[in-house]
Amino acid sequence: MQPKGKEAEHFTAQSGIIVNDRATARAGKRLGEVDHNDWVAYGPVDLRNVGSVTLGVTNGGLGGTIELRSGSPTGTLIGAATIGSTGGWDNLVSPTVTLTNRPAGTTTLYAKFVNAAQVGGTPDLLSLDWLRFNGAGVKQEPGGTLTLVANAASGTAPLTTTLTATATAPSGQSITDYAWDFGDNSAITHGATLRSTAHSYPRKGTFTARVTTTYTSGETRSLNLTITVN
Repeated sequence: MQPKGKEAEHFTAQSGIIVNDRATARAGKRLGEVDHNDWVAYGPVDLRNVGSVTLGVTNGGLGGTIELRSGSPTGTLIGAATIGSTGGWDNLVSPTVTLTNRPAGTTTLYAKFVNAAQVGGTPDLLSLDWLRFNGAGVKQEPGGTLTLVANAASGTAPLTTTLTATATAPSGQSITDYAWDFGDNSAITHGATLRSTAHSYPRKGTFTARVTTTYTSGETRSLNLTITVN
């Protein structure tokens, strides 16, 4: 089984990519030297009940599209995200890509980097830091409920938003932790009663904020919300 959160450098195969040490990366490393038609592969993966993938990306270069394909670098296109400038190699955004045409059963997932306007391999297109697979996957979701709202969910930079979760635990259990991931590589915050939290986004981009509740059984439930900063 594969974890839902995956560091981009933990690929099973690649073409044209190197792994760069980067102090601001989530695990200290990111993919580098990313050129047109380069790719990385992750497998085996099972995308049952996985509706989307969140990508942690930086771009101080040309930009391009990340194509998610099944089976091969030219296999079925199941999702794509176009990445413009993030203002620098240490400025991370986290768009979420909806998956379509997901294969039945196990496959190898390819992330292919595309920008036909690149000439001579310079500048690099972008840098991929991590991937997160959203949905129940092969496990059964626990009971309980979870909703998430933002005030505000969009606006001009710098944008300060307040994120509020409304949650219930499964019968006979209680919530032991709220974990808040703001989708910009800032520190994840935790608290047993941290139902609401404020966060400031100083620059433009698309960010996927995420709250995860943990129950006394150790089971978790998560929910994403897109924050758009213009």
